[in-house]
Amino acid sequence: MAHVTLPRRQFVVGLTLAVVVLFGLVVTIFSHYSSISSSQGTGPAPIFPVWFGATGATIAYILLAAYLLCLYVGLGVLATRATVSAAPLDRWQPWQIGGLLGVTVGIVVFVIGIPVSLLTHFEGFSAMVLFVWVSALIAAGVLGGQATGRIVGGVLAGVWCGIVIALLSSLLGLGQDLLLAPLLVHSAWAHDSTCPYLATQAVAACETSDDLGWYASVLTALPLLGALFGGLGGLARGAGSPGAANRVAIPRIAVVIPFAFLILQAALFIGELIWNFW
Repeated sequence: MAHVTLPRRQFVVGLTLAVVVLFGLVVTIFSHYSSISSSQGTGPAPIFPVWFGATGATIAYILLAAYLLCLYVGLGVLATRATVSAAPLDRWQPWQIGGLLGVTVGIVVFVIGIPVSLLTHFEGFSAMVLFVWVSALIAAGVLGGQATGRIVGGVLAGVWCGIVIALLSSLLGLGQDLLLAPLLVHSAWAHDSTCPYLATQAVAACETSDDLGWYASVLTALPLLGALFGGLGGLARGAGSPGAANRVAIPRIAVVIPFAFLILQAALFIGELIWNFW
């Protein structure tokens, strides 16, 4: 197996740049669609416009995005101190394993999804995407468990895989919504019954608002699912891993910080389930 690595500096810089661009997209979308905070389809109405009004809801959503994305950057800076130089994949740290799988899956799914969105209306594509995501989380868990010989290695690899997939999917998906809206209103969005508007601008605002809510849920929930499915993968593989002398050691900070991150994410997601923030 080739000896390669995922360098920490490039990973943290890439993560930070992705967060900055994603936040810029969120601000741009709210500026471009002035009524987007109160725009909705046929689903349940979000609570922020009720609590704060249209303008206050826009500010609240931007602040929420800033909070969520700051958590991502903080995690990337603090929890990736341990790294492995050139080595086989099964000797990498969990964040390196999850990061590589996450980047690969996130880009491949997006590239395949572009023609699906523009040229067809394949309703089963979302289910296929979820299946691919879950498979990647489990695969990350298997490799993390193999590298560390511990279930927690699988959990951490799954978390990192979920983090990177969520960030890339949100960045690329919202970028597509903003740049390709004139095409989407006549293709995928034209067949969506959740936004029953006639004016193309209203359809674009409704669909983009819906996608903002979806990606907020993805950014919040996918790392939690990564912990779950990564743990299952680590459980399946950990027992058959190499002996203790060959296992990759996980620093304490690389465990504590991600678990603190997961607690904050779980609290936000529970709040969303109770009050329907977005």
